[in-house]
Amino acid sequence: EQFSICTTAKETAAGLVEGGFVFKEIRQHYPEWMDEIKIELEKKLSEKYGAEPMIAPMSAVINQAWK
Repeated sequence: EQFSICTTAKETAAGLVEGGFVFKEIRQHYPEWMDEIKIELEKKLSEKYGAEPMIAPMSAVINQAWK
């Protein structure tokens, strides 16, 4: 098993929210929720993987398709 080690859960939460695919939707529909979402995500990540450093198992989904 491989692990992802991040400096802090807070940095990870910010990266997921601000750099993830949902950022545009949050900003467009609920910009006032941005800080609250990051705080709640940081809390959940900290509880599950630790706050500093945050160590989480990595996983991958591999697909193959052909015509």
